[in-house]
Amino acid sequence: DLPLLRARMQLFADMRDGAVVTTEYRMRDASGSYRWFVSRDVVFERAPDGMVRSILGVARDMSEAKEGAARMQALNEQLRERVEELQVLLDTAPAGIIVAEDRHCTRVVANRWYERLLGMPAGANLTARRGAAPSGEGPAAAAAEVVTAPGAAAPGTFVRRIAPPGPSSGDPAALPLERAIAAGAPVLNEEVEVWRPGLAAVRLLVDSAPLFDTAGMPRGAVAVALDVTEQRRREALSRAVADLGRQLMHSLDADVVAARITDFFVPAHADWCVVVATASREGADPGAGADAPLRASAVRHASPRLQPLLDQLV
Repeated sequence: DLPLLRARMQLFADMRDGAVVTTEYRMRDASGSYRWFVSRDVVFERAPDGMVRSILGVARDMSEAKEGAARMQALNEQLRERVEELQVLLDTAPAGIIVAEDRHCTRVVANRWYERLLGMPAGANLTARRGAAPSGEGPAAAAAEVVTAPGAAAPGTFVRRIAPPGPSSGDPAALPLERAIAAGAPVLNEEVEVWRPGLAAVRLLVDSAPLFDTAGMPRGAVAVALDVTEQRRREALSRAVADLGRQLMHSLDADVVAARITDFFVPAHADWCVVVATASREGADPGAGADAPLRASAVRHASPRLQPLLDQLV
């Protein structure tokens, strides 16, 4: 750094008295190591012709500050990389990740998966607000209170709890984030439903945990939501089919059994249903059942307009 320092010294010839020149440079100490210094210098004395005769300055060892700044820069770069990795994870995760940034849930943000589910723009505040339950949506809409996300791209989007309230909150409509903050402990395996205008309800399985400040008090919460709609639908269908099977055991009329089967599946679980059975042949060899003629003993379509067509096809 000596050429740099000499070049800086040349500045004094053209500087006015009292002006300060600040210079950073390295010097090698007695051990052979280089240390950083910063000096602040002024013209102390000039010759009669105005040339600088001497300068007065103070040099301060700033090696530790330089090293600390370098470490801080490296840490900031690592932090930036971690934040970038986390953002990629949030944007690509096939699940909802929701964060309440304060204990009162006045600002709640989520990743794109959950924002798209609610019909919200990127970076929107998902703060819950009390509202009336949607009408005409079946038994699931019978809750006294639900919450809606204000500012939604599709107004009328509702989120409501499925399970009854637990000891962590006296509010029957409190969502997992709110309950985790109120309890100061994780709230696991909570189920909620998301109701969106014109779309089928989505069932979510949610785990939530509080975030704490330096005093150990909840300052917010984070939650992860998995879509279990199809899983719950299959479970409900399996239970319903088992129940149907038990009911059919009490009927000996094949046509009644077939009609009950079509009534069960259409329209709750299917658009159309055809029950086909082998025609009864009294005294026939049981082993010849596969060759017996088939007949449609019950036919039903969810659409009255398409029912005649289905009757013709079968």
